[in-house]
Amino acid sequence: MTFYDDLTKALRAALMMATRGYIYGITFEVAKERMEPIGLKWAEAFGTGLPPWKRHQRKLNKLPNAWACAMPVPGSPGRVRLLLMRTEADLDALEPGSPWRREKWQPWQRLEIGDFVLAVDQRPRGDRAMTIKLSPRCVRGLERYWRSLADVGNWDALLRDVRGAVRFYPMFGGVRRQLRRLLRGYAKLYTKKTGNEWPGPNPDQLPVILKFDECAAIGSSRDQARRELA
Repeated sequence: MTFYDDLTKALRAALMMATRGYIYGITFEVAKERMEPIGLKWAEAFGTGLPPWKRHQRKLNKLPNAWACAMPVPGSPGRVRLLLMRTEADLDALEPGSPWRREKWQPWQRLEIGDFVLAVDQRPRGDRAMTIKLSPRCVRGLERYWRSLADVGNWDALLRDVRGAVRFYPMFGGVRRQLRRLLRGYAKLYTKKTGNEWPGPNPDQLPVILKFDECAAIGSSRDQARRELA
């Protein structure tokens, strides 16, 4: 199991694996010292450390493959988030005691990876692609907090938190479009309430994640690694 010390790289890797057919998953937080034992358990039960040719053979035999990683939990240095993803397969065809059948797999559409989800989103040029977005729970939390600050006119606190969000959240295409919509609304509200121009981040000039890091493109070719993110 690969440990990513950077949240952006971990999410990049998860996104790439989803586009390669790893469309079911489980995820949870554990104490950091439990990461290695669980990783060894997953390697034995699900073959997360198998070489590509063995994964290919399992695919030919209509058996599932699995991939796993661990990533930091922001604000909790002693904990990590574990993520196990698998490919499509008829699990009912496996033995009743198979570990594949015991896990409570979630389809990628319902898989929350901390504050993030995998989603298909429409890009500015009109096409749709899989990307990383903030979870509905996270967006609701941001909106409630920012609205509470705006309602009492605490613009300094609002601006600090907005700038912090722009620095903190990895700017995948989906995240960037979500924050752009939120910031446009608060920029208009700020101007309406104060009569001044919005001094916060420009919604139309947010950072951009352009490409997969080769270190996060699990076993991919150089050309595949350079595909643009949604």
